[in-house]
Amino acid sequence: MAIVNKQGVVIGISNPVSISQLEYRLLELEEILIIIRAPVNKKLPAYPYDRKAKGSMTLGQFKKTRLSYILDLYEVAIIDGNYVEPHPAVLLSTLRGSYEH
Repeated sequence: MAIVNKQGVVIGISNPVSISQLEYRLLELEEILIIIRAPVNKKLPAYPYDRKAKGSMTLGQFKKTRLSYILDLYEVAIIDGNYVEPHPAVLLSTLRGSYEH
């Protein structure tokens, strides 16, 4: 299954995974709680990244670059350590740190 961004560029190829597997992989690698609002039995391409995004990246940049292939299809909720959706301008380092208290 090809992973294509909004510009139509293939950014990866993978076997489809369940929504729960993808959410777990995102939490494991990115250390961010991401909930994909999709039918339970739906399959999506696996997350095409092997390295965690830099902490200096904003949440908005992260969504635009790393989650665009998911956001094109489904709504995504990103939850911080206070159980709210953070502003797109928050740094990933700040978001990751919010889970530690």
